[in-house]
Amino acid sequence: MTHNSEENIKIGLKNLKRFLKKNGLYVGLDWWSFKHSDSKKRDYYEQKSFIKGDFAGISGVFFASEKKMMEFFNSWKVLHISEKVIKQKRQNKKKTIASLDIVAQNS
Repeated sequence: MTHNSEENIKIGLKNLKRFLKKNGLYVGLDWWSFKHSDSKKRDYYEQKSFIKGDFAGISGVFFASEKKMMEFFNSWKVLHISEKVIKQKRQNKKKTIASLDIVAQNS
């Protein structure tokens, strides 16, 4: 899901909700957080390929905040949401890898 535009994420979740049984669970791991070093520190979709960093050569990455995740799952019962932030320091370079995990129930 995280390698889609905001519109396509909403469409995907709507379709998933339609086909998932009532009380069925969605477990989403490693949705990229806007706290990641490669993001612009806000909710957004990067359509162009990255030149450097963890996503070098990859296009189509959506970076989200916890607030944006709750918006995406506003018609679900969110059972768990957490953010992992890993700070790396190597050769005087600092890098942050950040992602969100979510467990939501189809209600």
